[in-house]
Amino acid sequence: MERGDIERRVYEMCRRSPHGSYLMVTAFVQALRSYRCSSVCTPFPTALFHTAGDVKDKDYQAAEGAVQKFPAIDLISSSDSPREVDANEISNYFNQIQAMPLESLNLLYWLLHPRYQLELVQNPAEELSVVLPLRAHNGCQGNDFHILSSPDYIMRVQKVRPKNGEDLQTEFETTKMSLGSIFAFHGTSAENLHSILRCGLLNLSNTTLQRNGAIFGEGTYFSTDINVALTFSKAKEGWKDSCFGKNLKYLLVCEIAKGEKVFYTDKGGQSLIKASNSSGPADGSYIVVQNSDLIRIRYIFVYAETRVQYENKVSARTDNSDTRACERLLGRKDWCRILIWLYVGLLLGVAYLK
Repeated sequence: MERGDIERRVYEMCRRSPHGSYLMVTAFVQALRSYRCSSVCTPFPTALFHTAGDVKDKDYQAAEGAVQKFPAIDLISSSDSPREVDANEISNYFNQIQAMPLESLNLLYWLLHPRYQLELVQNPAEELSVVLPLRAHNGCQGNDFHILSSPDYIMRVQKVRPKNGEDLQTEFETTKMSLGSIFAFHGTSAENLHSILRCGLLNLSNTTLQRNGAIFGEGTYFSTDINVALTFSKAKEGWKDSCFGKNLKYLLVCEIAKGEKVFYTDKGGQSLIKASNSSGPADGSYIVVQNSDLIRIRYIFVYAETRVQYENKVSARTDNSDTRACERLLGRKDWCRILIWLYVGLLLGVAYLK
């Protein structure tokens, strides 16, 4: 593919979904800088292997260098399209994409072609109403969804259509049609998102990649309680130019088809029952899925420790009530920090006087 074609495609992808592009780059950076990069930074662009064909010989330093030359996505998406530049002037015109080294351009193009497409949800309370009944036991009803979870951004996840345009009916669709489905939450370390976006959410039980215990046996674990799932979400520093902020963590909202290898914990939380033999999980239940083909990631909740200004950020909260609720929650956290420091100062003052 010619460089000009790559430039146009990168521009189009950044323009179509700037937040999605930011997240894909950020997830790669988080994996790249992890102490587990040999496993979580998978897949890895073949152009950046030290030795062609040797999957264990990844050039992390070259990847880091290429990322350092990335411009901010909003600079790409707000610049003029290379298609609109007159051929006689193109030699004198360099927008953010054209100024990138070829290695950086190729890496960015590769990163923007994952298994899933990501788009920012404009009206979270309305769109995610299907998830709300799962957490009624937490005392939140209706549009109080954002008060419970308080994500800073919500990304819609859509599987990339096959190049031939044909949608083959999968095991997920056929099982969902016959047995139904359920939504649940899955917490994961931020460094895992890159691999998840490119490979899907896989059952890694009894492999060297398993990171958590499996009290109910092998499988991918979910919870109907968002607060339980959040305890498994671990933050990590991301891309310095990300519109989301510096340190991010994620929560996956998944739809699970109730097939034969899907189980719920019983009301006592002591044993598993087959989802196909049950009307639905009890409040606060764990869901264990042993067949990854029965899982679909529908949304990604993005939690940022520090939010940054971005021209499109206002679209993340078109509902003013959502904004006020998040601000109230964040305000409570800030007051807690202030009271703790005041108490520490009081103790130090008393100790000094004595």
